[in-house]
Amino acid sequence: MREPLFTPANRAPQLLEVGGDPNSVQDAREAAALHHATALALESAFTHGIDMPVGAVALRGAEIVGRGFASDRRLGQPILHAEVMSLFDTKFDVAGAVSGTVVTTLEPCTQCQDYLATQPGLTRVAFGLSRADAASRGLVNHHDETIFERATRVSLPYEVVQVDDAHLRAVGLTILDNIWRDTGTGAIRVDTASLSLALADY
Repeated sequence: MREPLFTPANRAPQLLEVGGDPNSVQDAREAAALHHATALALESAFTHGIDMPVGAVALRGAEIVGRGFASDRRLGQPILHAEVMSLFDTKFDVAGAVSGTVVTTLEPCTQCQDYLATQPGLTRVAFGLSRADAASRGLVNHHDETIFERATRVSLPYEVVQVDDAHLRAVGLTILDNIWRDTGTGAIRVDTASLSLALADY
């Protein structure tokens, strides 16, 4: 189901468009999309709590055409990270929407970077937290290069940006701070009680 990024009452993107600054329009859309993706991450944390709470949305212009959260452990399929789930969701769009942008709460892993590179029409990938933010907490394996470095090295066919939103970064780090990972099995557990208390500050 399609969903507008902004409500009809929110004229901010319209004013930016009239002002002739397409970069600001894009930034506004991606920040709004990251809000939606963060809500999906929280849904994953509180509903399931066994996957990394990462959310993602697929955009076409100012519409959300796909949404998802990481479900690899829950569904037993390693490929089912948030970015992949959001693009799978676009397949149910009756008009056959093609996403031009994917916005995710966490820097995509190498597997997801390569999957995104195979998607027709995808020209931009935006994310909130860096992989280093999760790796420093022992939640994911450390990568030797960032997505920016790898995009240059292997010529990924899409632009990569990090969304600059201090509030969403703080919420995202709060989510990460309330996750426990078994280093032996890789099992994830979200401490929903402490996460709920921590989020009361926002």
